[in-house]
Amino acid sequence: MAATLRKVLLLSTLVASTALLGACMHWQELAPLTPSQGTALVLDSNQTYRFTLHSGDTLVVHGAHVEADSVVWSQPVSAGTYWVPQRRTIPISSIRGESIERADVGGTVLGLVGFALALGALVGVAGGVGGLGGLSGMHF
Repeated sequence: MAATLRKVLLLSTLVASTALLGACMHWQELAPLTPSQGTALVLDSNQTYRFTLHSGDTLVVHGAHVEADSVVWSQPVSAGTYWVPQRRTIPISSIRGESIERADVGGTVLGLVGFALALGALVGVAGGVGGLGGLSGMHF
């Protein structure tokens, strides 16, 4: 029974921490691109962008920059047993809108609080059952 509770605790921690990472980020819509902007698009190559194309497709890129009338970035492509960067481009005229990935402080704080409460409840339940062996006598 102790091994089962330990596995549940480990799995719950893994799921919660993965969900917490997702809660930490959000997409911030930037001003829509207009034809009058031409090549005035400015990108920070350290950011991740989500482009909405006129075709309706969505493209997520990291490390993009503008060259002439195109957005340029490198995308890892499998070369068998390793990955190689491959140059990708898209004309600025085919982009309808852009979003940038931003940290969400509120989501992060709520996620941490929820994670701490859930972890405390799981440790309390496991300790109450006496199923975590050496951990059941510990105080957190």
